[in-house]
Amino acid sequence: MMFMDLIPVLLCSLPAQERTISLESIGQRTKLEVDGVEFLLMKTLSLHLIEGIVDQVDGNVKVSCATCTSS
Repeated sequence: MMFMDLIPVLLCSLPAQERTISLESIGQRTKLEVDGVEFLLMKTLSLHLIEGIVDQVDGNVKVSCATCTSS
């Protein structure tokens, strides 16, 4: 599984009303530093795997839509 696949999988496991997740939590799951998480999110957003807003000040991402696939 590619790193970019982890974000939608991680988010799809959450209920729709709880799709605000901290960059730190994503970093723990992906073993990346916050800078790496931000790059990963930008890439994932650009490929339209997720839609949302990255809030660097609060250190979280609010996802409005995720491409959830079952593997």
